Amino acid sequence: MDNLEKINFIDSLEDRRKLTNEQFTLLKLFSSDTDSFVRSRCAAILVNFETEQSKQLLLKLAKDQDEFVRTEAYDSLGIFIDEDIENILFYSIRTETDELAKNYAILSWINIVKVRSKINKEHIMLLKTLIQTEHSPYCRLA
Repeated sequence: MDNLEKINFIDSLEDRRKLTNEQFTLLKLFSSDTDSFVRSRCAAILVNFETEQSKQLLLKLAKDQDEFVRTEAYDSLGIFIDEDIENILFYSIRTETDELAKNYAILSWINIVKVRSKINKEHIMLLKTLIQTEHSPYCRLA
């Protein structure tokens, strides 16, 4: 299957409510594709499927070498309103080197914290530090 066929397959899943085992298996395979755009499309489409399998695949993609793949993964991880993802995004905000990816990690993390209503001193300290030290206007705005 060439890249256009892979992308067309991924895009064809947009309106689905559930993935079959075969569809998820292909997504999992494509998430390790050599083409970063294919991997990023996998991360973007997974926002539609709030399952443990999708979450695990997104966590893998959040560690991708390509910053755009990480950006899409951080964005999609925002649907998982749980402490584990909150903590992973919290860590990613402090370690992410790409400003767009960091921006999306911040936005997803803030959404999760807000929905969970679990703001603590460590969260406030991170936000204060980001506002004072962050050079990217996008990250500061987020």
